Amino acid sequence: YAFVQQVFDYPVGPGEWETEAWCHALEGEDNIPDWLVGWDGVLDVDLETPQPAPGTEWQHMPVLGERKDLAAGSKLVFDCTHKTHYRIASAQLRFALARGYKLRKVHRALKFRMAHVFARFIGMWKAKKEEQAAYKNQKDERFNPALYAAIKLMLCSLFGRCTMKNERDAQELVHRSALAT
Repeated sequence: YAFVQQVFDYPVGPGEWETEAWCHALEGEDNIPDWLVGWDGVLDVDLETPQPAPGTEWQHMPVLGERKDLAAGSKLVFDCTHKTHYRIASAQLRFALARGYKLRKVHRALKFRMAHVFARFIGMWKAKKEEQAAYKNQKDERFNPALYAAIKLMLCSLFGRCTMKNERDAQELVHRSALAT
């Protein structure tokens, strides 16, 4: 469950817009800058997709998907096109840069303070699950199969509910200068 706790870093409090100078300093980076490692937020960027050398296409799978309207309806498509005004979380940007994407332009960036909002909840249910697992291994009469199954469902439902939602359908990244007009 250490992975689950890492996934559940959520923004706490209001975000802060980064300055234009900050955005321009990040442009043209092909590698992950050291100062971006500890930075958490959302960026609106232009990315150049890596072009594989002949014979190595299988090593360069696209890792950034975007919703596109196709004949069959709206689908999430992972293609090798360049991304313009692509909204991306900082962790996802680090992942893409490590796989050869090139950052061409940062339009705007919103920084958040992150916190483990579900740490107590996960810790509590994890402890109860370990307790039930110990009872099960010892063939103790205190083992409750229904409780053990419910605990697993609680942990799995939290993971699915919080990570599978498409927040982009419900929100739009808007700069405060756009709100003033």
